[in-house]
Amino acid sequence: MNWTWIRQYLVPDPRNSNAVWTTVSVMAVGLVIAGLSYLGASSPSIPIPHFATQTASIRSDSASVPIHDQSISKSRETVPEQSIPSAADLDAELRRSENSHFASRLKRLVENAFELSNQNAEKSKFIEELATNDTGRKIAADAVLTASIIALLEIPDNRFQEILAIVERASDLQKLFDEAIKKLPTMGVSKEAPKQAEELEKLISEKRKQLQDFQSAINRIAIESSGRSLSTKTLGAAMDDHKSRQSASLAAAIRAEREATQKAKEELARENEIKMKELELQADRVKAEGDRRLKEAEIIAAEIAATKASEDRLLQAEYDRDREQIKHYLHPLFVPGETQPSTNGWIRTLDSKPVSLNGLKSSGALHSLPLGPIELLLLFNDSGNDRKVRGPYPGFNGGGLQEVHAEAIMPAYKLLVKYQHILVKEKLLSP
Repeated sequence: MNWTWIRQYLVPDPRNSNAVWTTVSVMAVGLVIAGLSYLGASSPSIPIPHFATQTASIRSDSASVPIHDQSISKSRETVPEQSIPSAADLDAELRRSENSHFASRLKRLVENAFELSNQNAEKSKFIEELATNDTGRKIAADAVLTASIIALLEIPDNRFQEILAIVERASDLQKLFDEAIKKLPTMGVSKEAPKQAEELEKLISEKRKQLQDFQSAINRIAIESSGRSLSTKTLGAAMDDHKSRQSASLAAAIRAEREATQKAKEELARENEIKMKELELQADRVKAEGDRRLKEAEIIAAEIAATKASEDRLLQAEYDRDREQIKHYLHPLFVPGETQPSTNGWIRTLDSKPVSLNGLKSSGALHSLPLGPIELLLLFNDSGNDRKVRGPYPGFNGGGLQEVHAEAIMPAYKLLVKYQHILVKEKLLSP
């Protein structure tokens, strides 16, 4: 048996405020008594005890009294004075009293624990006898009462082990405390020991209530069955039959549940199979549609490419046809130079090359009518261009185009817009 958990509660705890207060109280009483004694010895206004007055009188007259009187006086003087208990004595007496009361409490606790154990044993014996006696046969005559008994007995019951544990703890607590106070009678009761006792008392009360509730339930069933005839079966046999029927019903229910579960699984599998087939068909349809659209896109792309190629061939043929006109009107753009057109007119560059197509676009020379031709004619007349070739263009400082200006610049504008990419490809213009 492990005594550690009990021993730590029986050793006085110096932090126990109740123990400290008891000691302080006893010391205070001792100090009061000592103070009164001191005042009695030092203050002439406090009456001297009666026996002390007689002794003083005898002593004052001892010279004139006979010898035998002096002997009497001496014998009186040898009588010891009554002693006043010290604070330590009072504290020890209080601790003995506490120990005595707590020992009585532990004795009652152990008695109640054993009584509870006996009651639980009687309950077990009653249930065992009920399985074969006439009271049980009367209960067995009613299926409902039999079921009630079964339900009552099937409630999880661990009271036996719990009650044994209570008896063991109570006995151990009493034994250890008795041994401790035999070795040190003035040890005193720590604050944890009563807590352990109170816990055990509550447990005993709870278990006793559970036994009483069980007994009440059994009594109600027995009273209800008292007017019935004896069954041919004992209660034990009736309970076994009832459990067998319950087991059979439970087995049938389990089988039915399994069959229903299996049927549901099969149905779910069929539904999943149908859904999978539908998904596969849908995927095939989507793939077929995708293939169709891809083929259509390829056809369209091929047609576009063919159309573009045809347009490019046609454009190239027209370019070859218009080469002389292109050279006549756009030759000033093909001459290498160190300036390029921009949004702010001509700007100087680091290398010499033909006019840039991107520069022409940024200057606005390729804008739609009417701005494009005007910007192109301004570029040809801008002094910022370091190229000396000006082409067949009249002078122009801005404003609206006159007929003479339009007749000169419009062919150049149309040729530039139409053949701009071929001119870059032919390297007549810079990119």
